[in-house]
Amino acid sequence: MFPSQLLDSAAPLEIYITGTPKPFYLPEAMLASVSPELAADAKQSHLVASEEAFRVFVAWLLYRDLDDIHALDSPTGQSSLAEAWNLGAQYHIPAFQNTVMRMLVFEFCGAAVDIEAVKQAYHTSERKTELQNACVTHIARDSHDPHLAWKMETFEEFEMEKVPGLCLDLVIRLGAELAGREVRDDEDLAQAENFMVHEPSPFDEILDDDRDDTINLDDDESVTEG
Repeated sequence: MFPSQLLDSAAPLEIYITGTPKPFYLPEAMLASVSPELAADAKQSHLVASEEAFRVFVAWLLYRDLDDIHALDSPTGQSSLAEAWNLGAQYHIPAFQNTVMRMLVFEFCGAAVDIEAVKQAYHTSERKTELQNACVTHIARDSHDPHLAWKMETFEEFEMEKVPGLCLDLVIRLGAELAGREVRDDEDLAQAENFMVHEPSPFDEILDDDRDDTINLDDDESVTEG
């Protein structure tokens, strides 16, 4: 590799976010280590995300948690976190999604579920995501608290009845509670672990290899009994 190529590979990427004139600067290798897809998109074009949501991602990328998110002057509102979770889903970064979910559930437990966070949760063609599940679960929980519960005026003012899938999910969740098929437990609902996505581990590859070996052994006609 020529010296100029070495310099180019070490230079950070200029990452532009839709609607934000100033770029972010991050090493391509750092991005690729968590999502080659994200690194490729960042290199080729603008990323479709808000500055607030991407700052949440940058904080996690640097620290691998969000305890120090204020070090980057990053807002931690429910809407930004919900959008950040969707960003992680889009680029298949489950560790990031789960870190965001822990913070988001913490926010849900301290205040009513934010309208904009719900809109972000349903701003996708995917259905039954863990983010949607978390929002609906906590809206249902809040329905028992007059200080946190959404009112009919809320639906009408913000046209929440037009959010695809939301009303159906709420009816199913509330119906299950009323029918007694699910036992309400605020402490259980407060656990972010209820809404985690699967994080692959090295053991997954080992298990997959074992399954492949078993299948190949069963299909091998040269192996006979007795």
